[in-house]
Amino acid sequence: SRGGRAPAASAAPEPLRIDVQRAVPIGVQDGQVPYTFLTTARTLGEALLEKGIVLYAADVIEPALDTPITPGLAAKIERSRPITLYADGEVRQTRTRTGTVADLLKDEGFTLGPLDYCRPSLETPLSSDMRVTLVRVKESEVIEEESIPFELQYRGNPDLEIDHQQLDHPGEPGVLKRSLYVRTENDIEVTR
Repeated sequence: SRGGRAPAASAAPEPLRIDVQRAVPIGVQDGQVPYTFLTTARTLGEALLEKGIVLYAADVIEPALDTPITPGLAAKIERSRPITLYADGEVRQTRTRTGTVADLLKDEGFTLGPLDYCRPSLETPLSSDMRVTLVRVKESEVIEEESIPFELQYRGNPDLEIDHQQLDHPGEPGVLKRSLYVRTENDIEVTR
């Protein structure tokens, strides 16, 4: 260096440590789509994330996501189907692996009353992007009352003088009662 002191002799440099991690081949069967790829990830979950394979809560994967990566690891993903469920005034976008509409409602925590029904029916097999509507049915009897005015009746009476009237009975309004059967579906009146 110019005009300065010479650098002090230092101790030997620390040894440089290099770790080599080799990529390992693994296979993933995603429904009908097979993937084979190399990964340096430590677990199956990290490898799927690294590859960009998205999993949903209702999907099933074997072996588990925390399985350590080993050469030749084979994983299988069983995919859930997206379903739109209209129930109790809500729209739910959900995913399921169940087989029928009845199974879906059970998994989502819905029970049917004695008159409730579904579109499509409970026995219908589920398919991707299906729409399921739960219809809540209520039947009730409603009593409507309506006043009926009374009528005046004039009868001749030979015992009264001409142009005179006598009240025999004052009369009172009647009541017309109607018993109606009302059926509502999802709080909308459909029959009366």
